[in-house]
Amino acid sequence: RTFLQDQARSTFDRTVADIETKINRTKISVNTNVIDNDDDDIFPGAAKDMGSEAKIRFLKARLRVMQEELERTHTECVKRVSYKKN
Repeated sequence: RTFLQDQARSTFDRTVADIETKINRTKISVNTNVIDNDDDDIFPGAAKDMGSEAKIRFLKARLRVMQEELERTHTECVKRVSYKKN
Protein backbone atom coordinates (compact mmCIF):
# COMPACT_ATOMS: atom_id res chain seq x y z
CA ARG A 1 0.00 0.00 0.00
CA THR A 2 1.10 3.49 -0.76
CA PHE A 3 1.25 6.45 1.58
CA LEU A 4 -1.81 7.96 -0.12
CA GLN A 5 -3.78 4.76 0.28
CA ASP A 6 -2.88 4.64 3.96
CA GLN A 7 -3.85 8.27 4.40
CA ALA A 8 -7.16 7.82 2.55
CA ARG A 9 -7.91 4.72 4.60
CA SER A 10 -7.12 6.57 7.81
CA THR A 11 -9.44 9.43 6.84
CA PHE A 12 -12.19 6.97 5.97
CA ASP A 13 -11.72 5.10 9.27
CA ARG A 14 -11.92 8.37 11.23
CA THR A 15 -15.11 9.34 9.40
CA VAL A 16 -16.73 5.98 10.15
CA ALA A 17 -15.63 6.22 13.80
CA ASP A 18 -17.15 9.73 14.03
CA ILE A 19 -20.46 8.43 12.66
CA GLU A 20 -20.41 5.49 15.09
CA THR A 21 -19.73 7.89 17.97
CA LYS A 22 -22.66 10.08 16.96
CA ILE A 23 -24.93 7.06 16.65
CA ASN A 24 -23.88 5.82 20.08
CA ARG A 25 -24.44 9.30 21.50
CA THR A 26 -27.91 9.28 19.95
CA LYS A 27 -28.65 5.90 21.55
CA ILE A 28 -27.54 7.23 24.93
CA SER A 29 -29.69 10.31 24.41
CA VAL A 30 -32.75 8.23 23.63
CA ASN A 31 -32.16 5.96 26.62
CA THR A 32 -31.30 8.57 29.24
CA ASN A 33 -32.57 11.90 27.84
CA VAL A 34 -29.37 13.47 29.20
CA ILE A 35 -27.56 14.39 26.00
CA ASP A 36 -29.12 17.02 23.73
CA ASN A 37 -29.50 15.59 20.23
CA ASP A 38 -30.22 18.86 18.37
CA ASP A 39 -26.66 19.32 17.10
CA ASP A 40 -26.59 15.88 15.44
CA ASP A 41 -25.75 16.31 11.76
CA ILE A 42 -25.87 12.67 10.69
CA PHE A 43 -29.58 12.57 9.96
CA PRO A 44 -31.63 15.16 8.10
CA GLY A 45 -34.39 16.96 9.98
CA ALA A 46 -37.06 14.63 8.59
CA ALA A 47 -35.27 11.63 10.11
CA LYS A 48 -36.81 12.30 13.51
CA ASP A 49 -39.92 10.56 12.25
CA MET A 50 -38.04 7.69 10.61
CA GLY A 51 -38.07 4.23 12.11
CA SER A 52 -34.87 2.43 13.02
CA GLU A 53 -34.86 0.33 9.83
CA ALA A 54 -35.21 3.44 7.68
CA LYS A 55 -32.36 5.09 9.58
CA ILE A 56 -30.18 2.04 9.00
CA ARG A 57 -30.96 2.14 5.26
CA PHE A 58 -30.14 5.85 5.23
CA LEU A 59 -26.81 5.26 6.99
CA LYS A 60 -25.90 2.42 4.62
CA ALA A 61 -26.64 4.63 1.62
CA ARG A 62 -24.60 7.44 3.13
CA LEU A 63 -21.73 5.02 3.74
CA ARG A 64 -21.84 3.89 0.09
CA VAL A 65 -21.65 7.53 -1.02
CA MET A 66 -18.70 8.13 1.31
CA GLN A 67 -16.95 5.05 -0.08
CA GLU A 68 -17.47 6.34 -3.62
CA GLU A 69 -16.09 9.74 -2.63
CA LEU A 70 -13.09 8.06 -1.00
CA GLU A 71 -12.45 6.04 -4.15
CA ARG A 72 -12.67 9.18 -6.32
CA THR A 73 -10.31 11.03 -3.99
CA HIS A 74 -7.89 8.12 -3.98
CA THR A 75 -7.96 7.92 -7.79
CA GLU A 76 -7.35 11.66 -8.04
CA CYS A 77 -4.41 11.44 -5.62
CA VAL A 78 -2.87 8.57 -7.57
CA LYS A 79 -3.22 10.58 -10.79
CA ARG A 80 -1.56 13.61 -9.19
CA VAL A 81 1.32 11.54 -7.84
CA SER A 82 1.90 9.86 -11.18
CA TYR A 83 1.68 13.26 -12.93
CA LYS A 84 4.27 14.73 -10.55
CA LYS A 85 6.59 11.78 -11.15
CA ASN A 86 6.46 12.36 -14.91
